[in-house]
Amino acid sequence: MKIVLTSHGNFCTGLLESCKMIAGETVDKIRTVKMDDVGIGKFSKELNDLLDELIKEDKVLVLCDLKGGTPYNESFNYFLRHPEDVRVVCGMNLPMVIETVLQLDAGHDLSKLAGIAVNAGRNAVEMAVADNNNDDDGELDF
Repeated sequence: MKIVLTSHGNFCTGLLESCKMIAGETVDKIRTVKMDDVGIGKFSKELNDLLDELIKEDKVLVLCDLKGGTPYNESFNYFLRHPEDVRVVCGMNLPMVIETVLQLDAGHDLSKLAGIAVNAGRNAVEMAVADNNNDDDGELDF
C-alpha cells in the first residue's frame, strides 16, 4: 500500500520530514502533493497524475489536511472515480501519519488502514490539564 499526504502549503512535506525523524527512513511508500500559489489546475493535475501512477502498483490511502479544502476535494473526487483503489482521510496530524506508516506492512486492507489513521488522529487530540481530579462524569470543566 502507498500513502499520499496532501495539504495547503508545506504542511504535508513538514509532516513527512517529522515522520522520518521519528519513524526512520522507512517511509519510502509515502509521497506528498502540496497546494501552493500556482493554482488549483496545476495541483489537480499533479495529484491526479501521481494517484494514476500509484494505483497501477497498489492501493492508496490519501491523508488530507482540511475537509472542504482543495486538497481534500480533489482527493475525494479521485476516490469517487476509483473507489476500489483509494481511500481519503482528512484532519491529518503527525500521530496519524506515524501510526499509519507503522501499520503499512501489517497486512491490513485499505479500509482498515484508513480506520487506523482516523483512530490514531482522534486519539492524539487532547487538552493538557494540570489537575486530573475532575468530576466522575469524564467531562473537563473550563
